Amino acid sequence: MLCWSMAACAQHWKLYTEHFPPYSYAANDGYDGFAVALIDAMMREAGHTYTLSLLPWPRAIRFATEQPNSMVFSTARNQARDNDFHWIGPLHGIEVFAWYSPKAASVEGRPLRQVILRDGGLIERLAEQQLLHERSAVYVTKAEQALGMLVRGRAEQGFMAENMVQRLKREYPEDIATLQRGEQVARLDLFYAVNRDSNPDAIKALEQAFARLQQSGVLNGLLQDFDMVPVHDTVAHP
Repeated sequence: MLCWSMAACAQHWKLYTEHFPPYSYAANDGYDGFAVALIDAMMREAGHTYTLSLLPWPRAIRFATEQPNSMVFSTARNQARDNDFHWIGPLHGIEVFAWYSPKAASVEGRPLRQVILRDGGLIERLAEQQLLHERSAVYVTKAEQALGMLVRGRAEQGFMAENMVQRLKREYPEDIATLQRGEQVARLDLFYAVNRDSNPDAIKALEQAFARLQQSGVLNGLLQDFDMVPVHDTVAHP
């Protein structure tokens, strides 16, 4: 049944995200970040309410998969989970590069020990390009952990998005200076991944809100607020 007014369409949502600056993070007894600010604007534009929880990524994904009128962000869209969600976006995109520790050049006779952020989209891309060394790979949930392993020599090769490294550079400039950036290995578009059993009219209202915020320049304004640059070649998905 179609909604005859915004009040009739109003829904309450459960939102899940992780610590993923500059997209989402805890701040001042609440949450902040570009993706947090954008979804707040979308909810207000659509006349919906929400609660937001910051969780470890596996729990965030699981809760959004199990609960109608829920979503998880910022999520890379990949083949493995494409049919699990309805996708709104892309809200932004990240470019992932290989990063090498000072010890990488001296490694001979074995694959480089890798540290990889636990993201299905990234892992899938690395496997497609035969860049993933399963036996020597260590998976972590935070960029700070990957940086620590590279600096301490526990890994010789890591894969991190350029925007993550720029953030880490402000906090750990000396550590970042020891790393060498290598080849670009992936370009990942980020989305709001919506539970497929959610109210279809509510999903449509959020899609329309996203489009209006994008067309009016609000989205790009939020990018500027968080010192992020618009990604002009972001790929549209059906």
